[in-house]
Amino acid sequence: MNTLPKNKKSKPIKPLSSKQKQKISLKHVPQTQKINFRIATLNIQTINQEKIVDVMEYMTTNNIDILGLAKTNVTKNTLRSLEYTVHQDKFKLYFMTEEKKGTGIRFLVKKEFAVYVQQFQHFKGRIGFIDFYTKKKKIRIVQAYINVQDKEKLQIKRIYKQIEHWTNQCLDSFVKDIVIMGDFNTKWNEYEFLDVPHCNSDHSHNKIDYIWCNIDLMLSTMDSKPQDVQPVIKTNHRMITLNLFMDDIVPNKNNIQKRQPPSRTIYCYDEMQKTDGE
Repeated sequence: MNTLPKNKKSKPIKPLSSKQKQKISLKHVPQTQKINFRIATLNIQTINQEKIVDVMEYMTTNNIDILGLAKTNVTKNTLRSLEYTVHQDKFKLYFMTEEKKGTGIRFLVKKEFAVYVQQFQHFKGRIGFIDFYTKKKKIRIVQAYINVQDKEKLQIKRIYKQIEHWTNQCLDSFVKDIVIMGDFNTKWNEYEFLDVPHCNSDHSHNKIDYIWCNIDLMLSTMDSKPQDVQPVIKTNHRMITLNLFMDDIVPNKNNIQKRQPPSRTIYCYDEMQKTDGE
């Protein structure tokens, strides 16, 4: 017997936006056993509460474990809401408390891997790193955003000198492995570096976003490539990813939650006296 009410008009279905379609399609990507540990970098071109949600969703869908963000432009007013939003999700945010306009670097790390982050340091609002220590690997991950302007040449030299200092400090110690990534606003061949292109076809073709790693870490590398993040994340930069073999980097994931997080140290070089290498 038909019990449906008669003459009841159905509500018109609203067409999905391209962004909603992209999110739905991403959610239906078949999940396979995770064999890679994925590090990535992205020039986010200012971040807010809505954008951080999109970024975390993209990281989850695309199996990104550590993401370095450049040009975050976070104000004091948005900082607290960002912290709360990230805390409610499955991520941990490493950040500077204050950022000038046109600066800012941050790290987003999945909580299950945050137990391996030993320390976070930053310098001049342009560069920072996290030390990621496991029983299998000890990796320093440096994120950079370098805005090349004539009036900032002296500061840029200091920033590159600081990156060199962090690199030598790392390679001369027990850490050994290092990843340097971010938006350098320069061409790789000026500094004899290897490159990965980042730009979308409808934007400038200069290659200014990169990921580099030392030769020893390359033995654990599966691949490195750019990928489009639009329309999920609003930016005209591509994300650059570095895929490492999970078994070479992190112990059995079943044991991760049993570990106690190590003590962490956060340094702000702007508030310290000059040290060697600055």
